[in-house]
Amino acid sequence: IANSLFANYWAKVGPYYTTAYQEVWVSLGHHGILVLQIILGRKKAVKGSKPAH
Repeated sequence: IANSLFANYWAKVGPYYTTAYQEVWVSLGHHGILVLQIILGRKKAVKGSKPAH
């Protein structure tokens, strides 16, 4: 049952995710990578810092 529901759903919305909004998915992926790099960079910077005493 779930398989046929998903197949019917994907038949209707599949073109939007694969063609119309392809640029949106690419930019979301790029932004996600940038945010991840910023977060990981901050953790490394904080981990490697020494106290000001």
